[in-house]
Amino acid sequence: MTHVLPSSTNRFPDASLMSSKLNRVLVIFAYALVSLLYWLPGNAAATPTTAETTEVVSVSSAQAIDRALAGHPTLRAGDADIDAMKARLLAAWGVYVPKIDFTTLFTVMPAVRGDPFNGFTDYDDWGPFVRVDVAADSPIYAFGQLEALRDAARAGIDLSRAKRAIAQAELVYQVRRAYCDLQLAEEVKAVLLDGKKYLERARKRLETMEEEDDPQYDQIEMLKLRVFEADVQERVFSVERDLSRAEHMLRQSMGLGVDVAVRITERDLSPYAFVVAESAQYMALALQSRPEIAALNAKDAVAQSEVDLQLARFFPTLKVIGNYRLAYSPVADDQLSPFASDSYNVHTVGVSLGLSWTFDLGQQLGRYHEALAKQEKAHQDREAEILKLQMDIENATADVKIQAQLIEIQASALRAARGWLIAKSDLYDTGFATLDDVQDALVEYYKRKIGHYQAISTFNLAVLKLSRVVGADVTEYVPGTTGGAPSQNRMDSPKIESR
Repeated sequence: MTHVLPSSTNRFPDASLMSSKLNRVLVIFAYALVSLLYWLPGNAAATPTTAETTEVVSVSSAQAIDRALAGHPTLRAGDADIDAMKARLLAAWGVYVPKIDFTTLFTVMPAVRGDPFNGFTDYDDWGPFVRVDVAADSPIYAFGQLEALRDAARAGIDLSRAKRAIAQAELVYQVRRAYCDLQLAEEVKAVLLDGKKYLERARKRLETMEEEDDPQYDQIEMLKLRVFEADVQERVFSVERDLSRAEHMLRQSMGLGVDVAVRITERDLSPYAFVVAESAQYMALALQSRPEIAALNAKDAVAQSEVDLQLARFFPTLKVIGNYRLAYSPVADDQLSPFASDSYNVHTVGVSLGLSWTFDLGQQLGRYHEALAKQEKAHQDREAEILKLQMDIENATADVKIQAQLIEIQASALRAARGWLIAKSDLYDTGFATLDDVQDALVEYYKRKIGHYQAISTFNLAVLKLSRVVGADVTEYVPGTTGGAPSQNRMDSPKIESR
């Protein structure tokens, strides 16, 4: 199906549609405008201006996204988390670097004279004593412990990258949503500005009739108009506040200060044009592209590495062990016999192979079964997320298709309302219609005008939601492929296809 915008580009009916007999229609239009304002939701109005703003930044949608991604604190935090996980991987590889313990002892001691069979301690003679110990060991084989540590570190890096991708996807989604809201606001802004012109003309018309003592002047209509003007202004303030929040969201996402006003350059509100795929195709794409799925895959890998590590710790670790000792004291006699134990004058070096084995079956079994339980939880969390994702994609896809149909319905209703207004205006000129008939046509025309814009905006928001759920830009996805590919779909195209 296709959407064709109304042939008339005027936001309001041409003045030629109304003859001079319709001067009082201005007053009726004032009432119609108030009715329309009460019908409108409070999320659209003229772009507010703040007295404190000192700078105006005009951006396209792509520029807003680039600014947001350039240095948002959430993304910088994600980068730091990735660096931390890379450091853990470096530490996991570092286990092959020998661990060296260096100990130095310096003190004073009484003299030790003689040999092991005929020796004594001379407390009248004191001197220094120094000892240096160097111990080193490096693992050679640990029955999978070292590999499990490295696998866990790699999975941790993948998890950190997935978390950063989640933050980036959410940031882009919020920027595009805010931009779409501002586009709708620009369209509604034009309607309100034109409508306020008619409101002002109605007031001037009544004032002129009062000054000229026109017999058709009705003071009640002037009183009603003043009340309506207050209601309109109150409504404008309300919707300006809501719009200010949308602008604040866009400004905050872009990392701009509160003294900067954001203006959008892509003001034309047109529906995205693309081929809507089936939910099963989007599901296959989401399993590859959605960062939340990547994060759960990484968590599953971390849990598997923990199981492997706890299992490997039941086995010993084969190490190369080296030691060196140097001890010396000038007040201790050096023992010449190799069988004599001399701890005061020593110089030894040794290298050996050794096994490091810890037996703590109670704790080891507990940690192993805990790791198994966490692995099962990680696996089931992934399966639960996939089930939820399937439902979310089906709902989002159905929402896009429904909103696409509503655009066509609103466009058809707008054309019908415009024809209705023209017909009633012509009939009133010839005396075959009442002012109430014209008023009803006016209210319906402007309601459908804004309703059409809102239908387009709601459709675009549904497309953005679907893209966020899938984890890829669905407007650039070609059904039947495994990944995204550019398609001829820009916001300035009014065509929407659905299959």
